[in-house]
Amino acid sequence: MIKEETWRNALEKSLEDFKAKIQVIEQELEKIERELETRSIQEPSELFARIIALRRELKTYYSVFKREIEAVFSSAKTEARELPQEEAEELIEDLNDMVDELMETAEDLVEDLSDRLEDLKEKVKESWKTTLREMRKEITVEKSLEAPPGSLRPRTPSVVISSVRLPEADLKVIDSLVEAGIFRSRNEAIAFFVHRGIEASKDWLEKINSTLENIRKLQEEAKREIMSLLDESSEKIEANR
Repeated sequence: MIKEETWRNALEKSLEDFKAKIQVIEQELEKIERELETRSIQEPSELFARIIALRRELKTYYSVFKREIEAVFSSAKTEARELPQEEAEELIEDLNDMVDELMETAEDLVEDLSDRLEDLKEKVKESWKTTLREMRKEITVEKSLEAPPGSLRPRTPSVVISSVRLPEADLKVIDSLVEAGIFRSRNEAIAFFVHRGIEASKDWLEKINSTLENIRKLQEEAKREIMSLLDESSEKIEANR
């Protein structure tokens, strides 16, 4: 027969293991907080992704802890059946009280850490929004799709594209932006960055556009010369008949 102390030790060990995992998350959280305070947030997507990963880890660790506690308590109840009824009931009641205390402690840890993660997430999100607002210069995504005066692109309505292939790393950044509420959808985020890319390459595109225009003129000139030669040839043939 396993003693009550053994069950108590097993329950306490589950909590200690959970606390150790929580401590690792706290250390990573503090590291992110320091980075947020000491550097300019030009690429906050990496910090945001780490915060999301920590939240998932916290949820996973808590689920594992609950399963371990439930498993220990279930085993204790099963073995307690071999005890006299009064002794078994007393054992189960004591262990049940202990489980309640451990669960309350774990829930407090999870709640506190969740609040810290949420606060940090909001700080990163605000920094991100500020950076993007500066980039966008108060131009909404819808307006950014309309070409400004002198732009290479004509003023046309938005065109719906059925699909686009993106590298997985880029898609993760897009999804993080959407999840943060900075953009309403993937389409909106992609449209914004496509426009920013075109605007950033304006000088290069102007040169390309000029070259293409020259090529078009040469093609038209060559076409006119060919047509002129064909006309002359036709006239000579008619004259020789």
